[in-house]
Amino acid sequence: MHRYVVQRFCFLMVFLFFFCSGFSSAGEDSFDGESVDSVIKALYASISFEKGEFPDLERLRALFAPGACFVRLKEQGLDRMDASSFITSFSERIKTGEIESFYEAEVGRREHVYDRMVQIFSSYVKGANTRDREKYIRGINGIQLFFDGKGWRIASIVWEDETPGRPIPEHFLHKTGKPSRD
Repeated sequence: MHRYVVQRFCFLMVFLFFFCSGFSSAGEDSFDGESVDSVIKALYASISFEKGEFPDLERLRALFAPGACFVRLKEQGLDRMDASSFITSFSERIKTGEIESFYEAEVGRREHVYDRMVQIFSSYVKGANTRDREKYIRGINGIQLFFDGKGWRIASIVWEDETPGRPIPEHFLHKTGKPSRD
């Protein structure tokens, strides 16, 4: 009888552990803000997609704090928008067929940390409508994150594509070990 009670108790404890841990399916109630690294990986994963698919824009949206700023530097100036405007614009370009596939991946990172703030220079390669790596371009994302008490969120992102006249310095093309703590 005692053994039966112990087995039932153990089964109940295991059940409660999994139940309280949140048996959510992939994507449902998932949280990418556990670490700075998880946010950056989710940023690149959520925006990349193959032809015939669609990026995970709700996952992308969840990475940003309310009021987060997107700034794209261009030869003619800059484009400034909030997260919703960026996602709407990106989505429309996909729906019209302008973008049929998109790939962006981190190739280097410089990270500076102070308390609940992080500044990252994340070098990337990206390509739209091609799987040919020779046609990919490079650039740098300047990403500012903060810890909101529950997790890491992106406060702003500024990016610029590399041009022949403005090559990315070599030291930005490698991932560094530990972040610098200023």
